[in-house]
Amino acid sequence: GFAFLVTAAPAQAEEVSDLTVNVKVSAAGDLNIEEKILVDFGKDKKHGILRKIPTDFASDDAEIDLISAECPPGKACPRVISQLHQSLQLKLGEPKVLVSGRHTYRLNYIIKNPARNLGKTLSYEWSPNGKNWQMPIKNMTVNLNGASPAVSKSLIVVNEGNFSAATVAGTSGNYKVSARDLQPGQVVSVKISLSSPSSN
Repeated sequence: GFAFLVTAAPAQAEEVSDLTVNVKVSAAGDLNIEEKILVDFGKDKKHGILRKIPTDFASDDAEIDLISAECPPGKACPRVISQLHQSLQLKLGEPKVLVSGRHTYRLNYIIKNPARNLGKTLSYEWSPNGKNWQMPIKNMTVNLNGASPAVSKSLIVVNEGNFSAATVAGTSGNYKVSARDLQPGQVVSVKISLSSPSSN
């Protein structure tokens, strides 16, 4: 079977050294997300990683469309996909191959229909990491842009969570969210808003 669980050891060798997330926000609020996940397994031998993509923030109509998943050394990942309550769970890795040390995984997916209310302003919370990471994240950088100049113009991103270690910088549709030393279960959350052209 898959050995994906991280045992709670006093010294946790396993960590996500770097999580870089590039996001394009469409006029309808859909999120086209590319994740580059650099994992350091240390000396532990693992089949791969478990990534739960949360949708608990989104409307009931939200869907996740997985476009691609890439395992080291840069080839398509064997993957097991499970639809859980308010999240999509991906097991990424070779069932018969064990890896240790540093490896890079890449994901591209779209979260469709995330916004709950379609009034004059489209607004929703989103967490780039979610609450289900089982290992610490040393460094996380999230770049958010509008999918077009018009969307960029109306895009507003603010820090929503009470997690003060995350910073949001930027303006006019070009935002950068940064956080360091996230422990398992620590959630970074931002609020994404788009003002519709009719409200200007």
